[in-house]
Amino acid sequence: MSAPSGGAEIDAVVGKAELVPTRMAPAARMVEADNSLMLTIVREIRSDTNQHRTMHLQVVDLLRRHDRRFDEIERRFGDIEQRISDTRAEIELMMKAELLGRLTHFETQIDERIAQLEDRLSAAERPHG
Repeated sequence: MSAPSGGAEIDAVVGKAELVPTRMAPAARMVEADNSLMLTIVREIRSDTNQHRTMHLQVVDLLRRHDRRFDEIERRFGDIEQRISDTRAEIELMMKAELLGRLTHFETQIDERIAQLEDRLSAAERPHG
């Protein structure tokens, strides 16, 4: 009562089983070679899958870092826009003061010139005597 099983025969001797190596049939060797090849392929696929997973995790980490950088840049631009809007009123006031100061100076010069011309005109209209 023996049946080939993976290259060994089992001899039943009063409740005792013993494995005895036998020669494998060529078909069994091919099945074993196919299993070995499949095992190698599965290991390679697992290795590739682990590498892909690692790369995906690295990409996700990089994307998160870039998102944080973009958020920081956006915050900085917001701060700059706020500072510009805060200083806009001050700049407008400074420009108005400068322009009004120059305008006032110009008006004063014109008034002085007009006064000089009026004095000369009135002096020319007076009889000399």
